[in-house]
Amino acid sequence: MSKKTKVWLILAATLMGIGCIAFAGVMTVLHWDFTNLTTHKFETSEFVISEEYHNISVSTKTANIVFLPSENAETTVICYEQQNMTHAVSVKDGTLQIQVEDTRKWYEYIGISFRCPKITVYLPQGEYNALSVKSITGNIEIPKDFAFQSVDLSVSTGDISVSGVTCSGDVAVYVTTGNATITDLQCKNLTTAGTTGDLYMRNVVAAQMFSAERNTGDITLERCDATELYLKTTTGHVTGSLLSQKVFTVSATTGHIEVPQNTGGGKCEIHTTTGNIKITLE
Repeated sequence: MSKKTKVWLILAATLMGIGCIAFAGVMTVLHWDFTNLTTHKFETSEFVISEEYHNISVSTKTANIVFLPSENAETTVICYEQQNMTHAVSVKDGTLQIQVEDTRKWYEYIGISFRCPKITVYLPQGEYNALSVKSITGNIEIPKDFAFQSVDLSVSTGDISVSGVTCSGDVAVYVTTGNATITDLQCKNLTTAGTTGDLYMRNVVAAQMFSAERNTGDITLERCDATELYLKTTTGHVTGSLLSQKVFTVSATTGHIEVPQNTGGGKCEIHTTTGNIKITLE
């Protein structure tokens, strides 16, 4: 190794050491809270809804969306959002609408952000008609004690969690890249599809049709049922338990198949290309 190369290596190591020391010093001052490194400005807006509504429609880009029971009879929407990418909240034609308003300039897309926008909707308990939530990059969470006539949830990159919801009509859950977790749900028809991500369901009962499809990801059922089931994944396993007997039609190109013998009941069709199929009856 030449003398010149050694000098350059020593200089590079010295600069790296100085950089590490400077970074550690800055982070110590910031108490190692990486959110303080965010270059975008965030603000919190609160909306109290007094108008009557029966439907709920949410459309956003990057915000996480959470529904929580209200402690009183009022509906409150709290938006923690980036400046120039705020949300408008209003009631129109009986629908509570939460819509993103992105007024950012091109240069405002450039920056560092360790914070995530969030929309928290506090709803009075009761039954609502239609719930529609669409997000590009963000998670959707709907906890227990809510009732709807129909539910339509869609996210491109993010996770969806639904728990303890009663729906007298149809439920649709679509995820492009992300996981979906559905527990303690009753509905008429359930349709869920996704490209990359796992699907986990527990105590999910559809009175009629239950359809679940994934390209890359596992489908797991625990104590689920429907009159008719259609489950399909390209690369992934289909496993779990059902509550009643079924007539099974299954296929797996590469994988092991283990299902109960056909003894009557509704139709259960399961297909996978690369993965195992294992279903039991409770």
